[in-house]
Amino acid sequence: MVKKVLLVLFSYHHKNTAKIADVIGKVLDAEIKTPDQINPEVLQSYSLIGFGSGIYDSKHHQSLFALVDRLPQVTNKNAFVFSTCGVPAIGMTAEYVTKNHAQLKEKLQAKGF
Repeated sequence: MVKKVLLVLFSYHHKNTAKIADVIGKVLDAEIKTPDQINPEVLQSYSLIGFGSGIYDSKHHQSLFALVDRLPQVTNKNAFVFSTCGVPAIGMTAEYVTKNHAQLKEKLQAKGF
């Protein structure tokens, strides 16, 4: 089976998340789209989906949450989350990242990812 990978991202301001997505996309041979370019039914054809954005008020961008709300329920679909954030390296702890990723991760898991 050919692995079909999609990265869904929202990136603006310095475009740092887009830069990271471009690198991930090259390694995984992934398509890259924004949340508004996604037809939820089409996501079934992907074997791995990454969801990423900058961190805004301790969570991913609202457009990713709006997309996940529109997604159909799936069973054990592979997904991951990624982000960029303007926090100095000294403040970037595993706990900080886990906290910022928690809401999107929980929403995806509730949908079956």
